[in-house]
Amino acid sequence: MPVQDFPVTFSTFFGDNLIEEDTLSTAINGQAGFTLTLGLNPGRINVTATAKGLAGSPIHFSANAALRASPTIDVQPSSHDFGEIVIGDSVSKSFVVSNSGAKDLSVSNIVFASLDTLDFDLVNWVAPFTLLHGDSQEVVVQFKPNSEGLKETRLRFESNDTSATTLDVTLNGIGVIPIPEIVVSPTTNINPTPENADDPAIWIHPTDPGRSVIIGTDKIAGIYVWDMNGNELQNIPQGTTLKNVDVRQNVSLSGQTVDIVAANLRDAGKLAVFKVNPNYSGSDVLIQIANVNSANNDIQNDSYGFCLYKRPSDNTLFVFERPKTTGQLRQYHIQSDSAVTEITVTPVRDLEYNSNTVEGFVADDELGFVYITEEEVGIHKYFADPNMGTQALTPFSTTDGIESGREGLALYPCDNGTGYLVLSSQGNSTIKIYERQNNNRFVKTVIPLNNQGGIRIATDGLDVTPFAAPPNFPNGFLVVHDQDGKRFLLYDWAQIAEDDLTTCVDGIIQQPNAQIAVQPSSLDFGEVFIDSSATKHFNVMNIGEAVLSVTSLTLNGEHQTEFSIESNSDTLTIAPGDTHQVTVAFQPPSEGEKNATVLIESNDPDTSSLTVTLTGSGKANVPVAIGPDPRTQLPERITLKPNYPNPFNIETTFEYELPERAEVRLVIYNLLGQATRKLVDETESPGVKQVRWNGKNSQGQEVGSGIYYVELVVNGKSLLRKITLLK
Repeated sequence: MPVQDFPVTFSTFFGDNLIEEDTLSTAINGQAGFTLTLGLNPGRINVTATAKGLAGSPIHFSANAALRASPTIDVQPSSHDFGEIVIGDSVSKSFVVSNSGAKDLSVSNIVFASLDTLDFDLVNWVAPFTLLHGDSQEVVVQFKPNSEGLKETRLRFESNDTSATTLDVTLNGIGVIPIPEIVVSPTTNINPTPENADDPAIWIHPTDPGRSVIIGTDKIAGIYVWDMNGNELQNIPQGTTLKNVDVRQNVSLSGQTVDIVAANLRDAGKLAVFKVNPNYSGSDVLIQIANVNSANNDIQNDSYGFCLYKRPSDNTLFVFERPKTTGQLRQYHIQSDSAVTEITVTPVRDLEYNSNTVEGFVADDELGFVYITEEEVGIHKYFADPNMGTQALTPFSTTDGIESGREGLALYPCDNGTGYLVLSSQGNSTIKIYERQNNNRFVKTVIPLNNQGGIRIATDGLDVTPFAAPPNFPNGFLVVHDQDGKRFLLYDWAQIAEDDLTTCVDGIIQQPNAQIAVQPSSLDFGEVFIDSSATKHFNVMNIGEAVLSVTSLTLNGEHQTEFSIESNSDTLTIAPGDTHQVTVAFQPPSEGEKNATVLIESNDPDTSSLTVTLTGSGKANVPVAIGPDPRTQLPERITLKPNYPNPFNIETTFEYELPERAEVRLVIYNLLGQATRKLVDETESPGVKQVRWNGKNSQGQEVGSGIYYVELVVNGKSLLRKITLLK
């Protein structure tokens, strides 16, 4: 007879615990074998036996189940992303380890299993620990990045769960460099406009930067023009609502090179276009060539975001614009008639953009990008040339401490493709700065204040320039719309940059320079006996940011041979902040007034040469009847005389005597015994010496009032005097 399957089911109770299979033994009486399938339920084991045998034949079997409980480990969540953390800062997150099995769970070890283990640490774990059924334990992990970049590792849990003796969870985070933050106050403010100021632009005069102007929109009252002192020059009503304004200089239109100002007329769906008159005399800065009534200057209705782009290969002018919430992110080509009195606007492409509200637009003409801010999301980046496709590149500015919305956007260009993008974060009244290069890395936060009690302004539209604009902005400036004040405020870029950002005046990066300073600028030796010698000192200081190279120290003048510079070299190398003391000796061979100069030449680009004037007089010796000839008499011993004046306020003089040529060191110490200033450290000729101290330390900083000591060390012998500085 054929073999058939006969399902047989039985159940056995095992109390209230969850039971898991360990072993199962069976014994069967009969002609056929069978297979077993276990179904697990709380408190019950269901064993289904399928017997294979002859149809109709009786089958007898018995099943004895020997089952044992097991632990089950579970860790939640299975991963942690710590996000961006400043290098040196730390953040902690927790995992929860639990036991869902019937037997006790023993966690014997927790280890980091791979990669960046130095950036992660366990905070509260002590091994081993045991969890009963249903119990849990929190394990805290700390992320403290030691360097910049992505950090990844796995955290491994080792336990007695036979089905998962090791269980891994993943950890990742990004170390970022600390982002500096600065609070700045305006240098110049512009009076409020009558209705609702919105967006500014900057025009730099091509030959006279002091005649540069600020151009701004008032949504209702029209276009305004102000000089660099904030004085209103011009107002041109537009008869409809304005939004943003932009400037491009040296644009090629119909064979002419002109400077163009343009604004989007939001409700009318038109462009307002102006030529700039560089020879303006007052209210004639802008000459309008397209307005709300012009033909062929149509753009989209409700136009919100807007900017100009000048293609550098041919100086052709384009416009980017988009309505606030719906419509196309569209690019247009601007052309004009031969006299540049009318313009024609032609759409050339639509970029791929299906997101929400747009606001700030700026084009980087040199590098060929256009940047679009989506208020709630970030900054989108596209190729600006219409022949370069329509897809967006990598977005940025998605976090960085920004609160909605992202508003004005401007470019601070330097040479070699460097510089910054400047973004208004209106939600928390800050300005965020990004590198123009290096994937637009976030580098600084600026908090702008107003000039009325130092209140934080509600930032909105903005523009920035690296070009000098006298009288107040030799390093370029930032102009920001103060939304609450309905006006524009101007901030010095040098204050914004400090030591964190580059200042590139007129678009050229300003390299650090050496800067020389000499104190005192003259030495008067007074009366010195003929053929005797007196010495004095002046200090050459480098108060710049680059190494100072003194290329020559040259004596000049009628009596230059009666003075000498006691130095092993006529060249010096002085690091930023350091000082070098130069010793000058005066040895008159005859009576009378003597004078000379020391010419100091260096690599200071602003002051390549300085002079120190030298004066003194030779005095005849008076013979005496007894004793040695005074003309050949030298000090008999080493002497350190009291300084004068003492106490002193600004400067004091030390005088000491050397009977022979010697190694000399003269040092100022504070009450803690710390060296404050080394005045002399060189080999000196015999004679009477004088050294002045101006109350500054070795870094050129003024020291505080109090008691100090001066130590003279000559060939190992030390003399000490107390001095008092009062301020």
